Amino acid sequence: MCFRVGRVIRICNLTTMQLAMLNTVCEVSEEEGVVRSEHQVLVLGPGAYWRNTQSNIPPPPHRPCTQRLSINGVFYYGARIDKNTCVLMSFDLTSEDFSLIELPIEASIVWDRHRANIMIYQGKAAVFEYSRLVTGCILDLWVVEDAGKSEWSHKAFVLPIQLLMQSLCFDELLMHHTGRSGELRLSGARFDGNKVSMHAIYDLERKCVSRGVVVGPLYAKFHGFESLEIALWDDVESIMYLKT
Repeated sequence: MCFRVGRVIRICNLTTMQLAMLNTVCEVSEEEGVVRSEHQVLVLGPGAYWRNTQSNIPPPPHRPCTQRLSINGVFYYGARIDKNTCVLMSFDLTSEDFSLIELPIEASIVWDRHRANIMIYQGKAAVFEYSRLVTGCILDLWVVEDAGKSEWSHKAFVLPIQLLMQSLCFDELLMHHTGRSGELRLSGARFDGNKVSMHAIYDLERKCVSRGVVVGPLYAKFHGFESLEIALWDDVESIMYLKT
């Protein structure tokens, strides 16, 4: 699991419970335009070390803005390359090549936690955009069909918003990171880190709430930090040690 606590980014092996600190470089102008970004690879195992990526073509300077996910050895995340342009980035873990995937022209996708994020849908990278959720209970899903050609397909889902809010006592809904089987995690938009909160797992294929998750108070455990954000939580059957 990769997570950010305040300004510090760390990875955790959930099997061995080891922690390793990550160095990140990303300079952003006052206008939220990325001016420089640097990428390195952390080689795991005893004597873990950092090295530069082996890509012959460096990626454009960009600022990651969404949750991250991996599919068949390719890492995906939403990013901004300047204050007006949002894209989907991919990183091949074998070749260590970056690719920029342009977002669908017909969609006005802006990376904002109250508007859009990414997920895995039927084994493919997808963007779920929910600006129409309040007015029409509609979730727009854009699925990457051909990353090289930036080709997308579109699906629209009607969610039982009123039922969800009434049954789970939500005033407003906020979308979070998703699972590998087309599931969305929803919570109330007014999150209070000092209190217990209820999250619902909604299955897009079965069109129902599959289960609920109770999240305990978090701020007390991370006192003094600005925020806690999960960047990547992937299923890996490995007990490799992060460092000696």
